[in-house]
Amino acid sequence: MNFKIYLTLMNVFVNIRHKEIYMITEIIRKKIVFIFSLLVLFACFCFAENIATRDLPDCYVSGATFNVVVYVVTDTVNFPSTGIVVTEILPSGWSIVNSDPPWSKYIASTNSYKWLAFSQFPIDSFIIRYTVNVPAGTGGQYVFSGTLNDGYSITDITGDTTISEIMPILSPVFSPEPQSFYNFFPDIEITCSINDATIYYTVDGADPDTGSFEYISPVHLTETTTIKARAFKEGFSPSQIVSGTYTIEIQKADINKDRCVDISDVILCLRAAVSLDMIIDGQTYCSPYNDWIIAISDINNDAFIDILDVILILKKAVELE
Repeated sequence: MNFKIYLTLMNVFVNIRHKEIYMITEIIRKKIVFIFSLLVLFACFCFAENIATRDLPDCYVSGATFNVVVYVVTDTVNFPSTGIVVTEILPSGWSIVNSDPPWSKYIASTNSYKWLAFSQFPIDSFIIRYTVNVPAGTGGQYVFSGTLNDGYSITDITGDTTISEIMPILSPVFSPEPQSFYNFFPDIEITCSINDATIYYTVDGADPDTGSFEYISPVHLTETTTIKARAFKEGFSPSQIVSGTYTIEIQKADINKDRCVDISDVILCLRAAVSLDMIIDGQTYCSPYNDWIIAISDINNDAFIDILDVILILKKAVELE
């Protein structure tokens, strides 16, 4: 008998607990549904209004221009508007050089531009495109801000708000450095510390661009030359232009004028010293030699073509002091 009473009481207790758990679960479920409904209503409210979104490029180049797009999306059912004002505030010193459609008003004190759209019917979605000019010498990160006024409220333009300067490539380096060379024709290497950068150079004094000579191997110089070089790489702004002048000087010991003091000069000077005929630039000269021959063969300027001149040329030919 006691056991039956115990089972009965247990069944009653379990049923009560089940009902309590069910009630608690139902309360939680209803609260979740209520909160979810609020979120849905809030989302519907947010996406039902008229909004504007800005699209900026990844970066800018100092002294150049870039394009900006503002997308204006309207809700002609829930928020029909017959008048919309879009305002863009640019960084100080920056300016819009053109836009489609044209801006309606410029306010210099805030460096802001306004576009006004009016109609007797609800305004459909539209797009504003404009081009910004960045002053030369600009660097760092800048902020764009703006608003949309549709007559219901004034909301901030969403989307991109900041833009940073594109990093320039480090300038190329010459090796050896610009200097003077005597009786020597140097090979000039041009390097850049940025991997995969392409170097373009000129030897006529013009500023290099992507249409100039592309640097592939050392530049061999045979006369006084000014080299200008600039590095380019996608995703970077071009480097500063570097310039270097290499002076090539040929001393009087270069008898045959081939821009190099070598054994051929020694042979010519020897022939002059022993009064043999010699050939210069295809022309044969016989003794006695005229003043021009003496002028280019008399290395030590003692008015004689003799063994001392030969010794001097020999020393230059083998690069002795």
